[in-house]
Amino acid sequence: MIQKSKFTAITSPLISVILYIPEKNDDLRVCIESLQRQTYKNLEIFVIDESHNQHSEILSELCSSDSRFRLITFEENLGFFKAINAALKHCSSEYISILKGNIQISIDYYRLMINSMLEKNADLVICDLAKYSDNNTYLYYNMDALRIQDLNDIAENYLEFLLKQQGNIVGYYSYCNKLYKKELLLRSFNVIDEKPFSIGNLRFIFDIFMNCNKITNIHNAFCFEKDNFIAVDKYIQISNELKKCTNIKEYLIASKIDDKSANYFICTYYLSEFFNNNCFYEQFIKNLLHKVSNLKNKEIELFYKKILHVFNIKTTMTESFNSYESIKRFICNDKVKYFGFDIFDTLLLRPFFEPTDLFFCLNRIFNDLISSSSCIDFSIMRKEGEMACRQYYHTIRPCNEDISLQEIYDFIAKKYGIDEDITDKLLQAELEFEYRFIRPRKIGKELFDLALFSGKKVFIASDMYLPKSHIESMLDKCGYKDYLKLYVSNDVGVSKYSGSLYKYILKDLLITEDDDVGFIGDNYEVDVQRAQQNHIIGFHLPKPMELFINANQQIYTGQYFQRIFTADGGIIDLNTVLKFIGIRTMLGVVANKIFDNPFVSFNYSGDFNADPKFIGYFVCGMFLYAESKWILDKSLREKVPTVHFVSRDGYFYKKCFDMIKEKLGYDIKSNYLYLSRKAIVPLYLEKGININEVYLIPHALRQSPQSIINIMKPIIPAEILNNIENLCSKNGFPYQRTFSTMHQYYCFTKFFADKIYSLETYQQYIRKIKPFFEKQISKNDVMFDVGYSGRGEKILSSLLGFPISSNYFHAHEPMALIRKNRMKFNIDMFYSFKPASAFVTREQIFTPNLPSCVGFSFDDGQCNPKFENPKCSYIGTMLVDQIQTSAVMFVKDFIDIFYDQPDILTINYFDACYPLEYYLHYAKDFDRNIFAFVDFEDDFGTNQILNVKDYWDSESKNYKLNGKFTNYTDRKDIEYINQIAVDKQNRIDYLEATLNCMEKSWTWRIGRIFVSVPSFIKRKIFKITK
Repeated sequence: MIQKSKFTAITSPLISVILYIPEKNDDLRVCIESLQRQTYKNLEIFVIDESHNQHSEILSELCSSDSRFRLITFEENLGFFKAINAALKHCSSEYISILKGNIQISIDYYRLMINSMLEKNADLVICDLAKYSDNNTYLYYNMDALRIQDLNDIAENYLEFLLKQQGNIVGYYSYCNKLYKKELLLRSFNVIDEKPFSIGNLRFIFDIFMNCNKITNIHNAFCFEKDNFIAVDKYIQISNELKKCTNIKEYLIASKIDDKSANYFICTYYLSEFFNNNCFYEQFIKNLLHKVSNLKNKEIELFYKKILHVFNIKTTMTESFNSYESIKRFICNDKVKYFGFDIFDTLLLRPFFEPTDLFFCLNRIFNDLISSSSCIDFSIMRKEGEMACRQYYHTIRPCNEDISLQEIYDFIAKKYGIDEDITDKLLQAELEFEYRFIRPRKIGKELFDLALFSGKKVFIASDMYLPKSHIESMLDKCGYKDYLKLYVSNDVGVSKYSGSLYKYILKDLLITEDDDVGFIGDNYEVDVQRAQQNHIIGFHLPKPMELFINANQQIYTGQYFQRIFTADGGIIDLNTVLKFIGIRTMLGVVANKIFDNPFVSFNYSGDFNADPKFIGYFVCGMFLYAESKWILDKSLREKVPTVHFVSRDGYFYKKCFDMIKEKLGYDIKSNYLYLSRKAIVPLYLEKGININEVYLIPHALRQSPQSIINIMKPIIPAEILNNIENLCSKNGFPYQRTFSTMHQYYCFTKFFADKIYSLETYQQYIRKIKPFFEKQISKNDVMFDVGYSGRGEKILSSLLGFPISSNYFHAHEPMALIRKNRMKFNIDMFYSFKPASAFVTREQIFTPNLPSCVGFSFDDGQCNPKFENPKCSYIGTMLVDQIQTSAVMFVKDFIDIFYDQPDILTINYFDACYPLEYYLHYAKDFDRNIFAFVDFEDDFGTNQILNVKDYWDSESKNYKLNGKFTNYTDRKDIEYINQIAVDKQNRIDYLEATLNCMEKSWTWRIGRIFVSVPSFIKRKIFKITK
């Protein structure tokens, strides 16, 4: 049962709002209007005006017309913190909001904030922070961490969490996008001295986070700040203020943050603040600060904009946001007494590509009932039987517009010769599946709760064959209560499709044509047009799958579906992929998760909106399930005792492998094996000459004597290591100089084998390390690793005395097969080929930000792994972590839903990999931007730290992948097709419209010309053509 805080507009708790108006404030009216429009009316609003009577007329009129507004004046300007502290004494609520006069808030802001606070028992609720401009354009930053993160998942101390941000996330430091418990504010304001505002604000936020027991955040409420360019000299001033202040450092130390952390944070916070919270390497920022101080103002501005990469990745949200606000505004309108909801795909969701996919779950039951070996596809019988049944009853009783589930199964039993006992059991099974698979649609539940909160009489109506009582139980399961009445077409005999059900509802509820009534549903023709034809104002809530396949003509949601699953010109028939129920259900689960809310604007420059959660859940989640399931299926067939997942590449595969096997009840062990190239390379050298196996062309030419010695230290005698640099130099090998030719490299390897390598030291190392692996690995066990060369398997097979086989993602080095044959182990590959692009990106996606094993230590006679922390910016780590977490979440969701449906869980593995391969090979630059913040250490390649996106872009260029889809229609052309070539009311399929247009070259040319016409002329043309 879904639990929600129970209150209405009448019983809602009071919220105290403190509105602070600074000296310069040009947007006060906009701010006040957003407060007055709130769906949540139980507000007391204290206005502190420090603008020197600039707005006295507006405020005087406001306070006299709206009793909720109360003006607080002081003899002199107190400054922000003293003024807020004074205003707190007037607040009679325990829930406090603080706003500035240039802030706008979304219409349902306070209802959602207080609801979350009460539901989560939180001390602080934070909402998304976005921007608005003078022309009322709203926008958000795609990779704003606050928009992406879910604070409910934060397990650590909140202040420590804040410090990790290094000042990069503006939304955490703003005081306007929050709802506070009053007691929390009183504690925090009491510690603030009179300081420059920036210092006081920092200390205030620190104290808030330190004293919170529970913080949560929400994503459907917005706080909009004015999109102003902030001069760089302001941040120089802030940094200078910081240098004079020691109280923050002392405060941090008193808060149990050690001195090192305090210095680090002070530096990184203010210097990153200096560049509008967008620089992630503290030393880099220090250098920039010095450089900028010598620039002229215009140069500073250009330089500043150049480095604000994350703030250039933004999306306009005006149209979708206004639609969302309009629906809520209508629901809360006092003139509207009744509001209705459709059910399926509006209030309730099923995890299928199409609703009829549920019938596939009946196949196994049907075949078990009739025999032990048949494989009849009953789902086709079920669909065809329903269609024929509708035609039959339409003929014999035309006045009754719908049929029941019982009538469908009775018809199937009679016409198809199936025993009634069997059809009765199938009917019951279908009802059970409908109940089991149903989930609430979050956006539908939000609107439903708003309607009840606003005192509307809520009715629910659906064209559906399921029994009314069963639908009532499904609604109850998903938390839909307190509605006035449920209307089901098969129960009352009329349908929404014909419009008769709307007439029936109006008559039944005694609603006249003069009454304002609203209705919302997922079918534009039935839930909007038919409703409006019957004097009901209809609203469209597009279904998630419609958005997932980019089939809605008014909302762009990326072209990935058409390009992945319907693209022509390849050697694989992609259209057959969608015939498989496993893939269809996967896509259904993804669509419901990602497109629950249809009012999230997508950027036209990308397919995945540069959204790490979308990329993780869809693109990476399906792949992660497929490969983890492949490992499990293969291991079960081969009766493998234990699968060893090699760190760190195997971390998420082990996590999903364990999740699947436990949910399905399989008894097979797994182990996380600490191993890495750095750690095992010394084990190669049973002879000195074997060093020539470690590095091949071109990697050998990127090494130096120093880099090789660092790897080989465990097998080099101590007396040689102490003088190694001089020894190398005396023999003609400058210690830090990279090798320029392979001849030079081979000369060094001979020198290493003759003068540096020690067999005795190597054997001592082997004796120490062998027990570590003997305790973990047994005969017939297998390893899993991403790949690629067979090094680990060769070393461990030699060390343990029996072959250690492996499962690889793929192998791209011939040496893997040579080593396999020589040492008699086996390598099975998930891909029998090497994908062309994004080798490094693929590794980064599936490698956790955990310490990596770089060797072994031998303390007290025990062999233990030695670890090295990865080097990555906070933003880069956070974005990749969101991808990884979302991918694992998909696997969990999918297996939790379909754990007992083996025919769904069994898939063609590679079919589930198409989304990942599309993303890695053909992703648009906008969607690659996530990896602009991620670096990797290429310790066996270039021996350098490289940027992942730069490396990825270079690969794509080398493989000539960038222009693959340039022949596809761009979005402006598609919008032209939707609005001109096709009647706007006719919701035809997006692909069909595109194809028709491309076949008619003259309309295509006209369309191309039309796209270039200015928008104000287009609007006139549209007005005439309507």
